[in-house]
Amino acid sequence: KSRVFVRNKAFLGVMAALLLPLFAAGQNVSITGTTNRPDELVRLLSYDEMFTCHQTLLADTRSDKDGKFHLEASINEITPAQIALGLERVDVILSPDGSYDFEITVPEKQPGASFFEKEQPTLVINSINDGGVYLQYIDAELFINDYIYQNFNTIYRGRKLSLLDSLDAKLAENVGEIKSDYVLDMV
Repeated sequence: KSRVFVRNKAFLGVMAALLLPLFAAGQNVSITGTTNRPDELVRLLSYDEMFTCHQTLLADTRSDKDGKFHLEASINEITPAQIALGLERVDVILSPDGSYDFEITVPEKQPGASFFEKEQPTLVINSINDGGVYLQYIDAELFINDYIYQNFNTIYRGRKLSLLDSLDAKLAENVGEIKSDYVLDMV
């Protein structure tokens, strides 16, 4: 009896060791890009906590002499993140098994400009392959911001809260059906 138990225990241990990486490992996300900053440290940081802005380094590399870079990381779910070029950062949303191609331009520092007057880096999306999550999030966010901005006086001063109630219908008309749970939770 004890040999069978030991053999079964060993078999279960081997099976667990083989299957655990399949369940625990995240899916790969791949980011290629270019920047106007050659030979610059490029980091991919994920937000662990949005309230405190605590971040974890997922990957890092250096841009080459032409400003090209490539980052790969493993994530389990849709993740808000930042790409940092030196001390400058741009926000992105990453999906498991997504591939992204970005162009990041960091403005040159203007002489005599204070820290608070500096221009922010710009992110241009060349291509995204993530099932449409990123673009739907951006479209929904832009529509909601524009809607609130255009109707602010009516909503705030006129106390016409029915405009907020109709926001979901207008969002569906203008953005389409939102398929991602992440985007639904954010809007």
